[in-house]
Amino acid sequence: MDKKLSEKIMEDHDIEQLILKLETLYQNIALLAEQENYDEAINAQQELQREIDKLSSVSKTDLAPYYQRLVALREGIKASFDQFAVAELAVRQKLLSSRKKKAGIQAYRSSILMK
Repeated sequence: MDKKLSEKIMEDHDIEQLILKLETLYQNIALLAEQENYDEAINAQQELQREIDKLSSVSKTDLAPYYQRLVALREGIKASFDQFAVAELAVRQKLLSSRKKKAGIQAYRSSILMK
C-alpha cells in the first residue's frame, strides 16, 4: 500500500474518532445538564473544548467529508450550551431566592428577639 494512502486512511480514521468523541461528549453534557449535575457538565464542556481545539488543527479539505456531521454537532453543542446556561441561571435564581428567604426569616427572628 502506498505510504501516502496509508497515512490518509489513518488520518481519516483519527478524524472519525475525534468526531465520535465530540458527539459523545456533547451527549454527555446534555444528559448531565438534564440531571442538574453541573460540576460534571462543566468538566465535560472543558474536555469538549480541548477536543474542538484538536479538530481546529485539521485542514478544511480533510474535514470536508464530515461537514454535515460537524454542522449538526455544532448546532447541537450550541443548543446544549444554551440549555445549560438557562438551567444554570434557574439554579442561581433558586439559590438567590433561598438566600433572600433565609435572610427574611433571620430578620423576623431578630425582630422577635428584640421585642
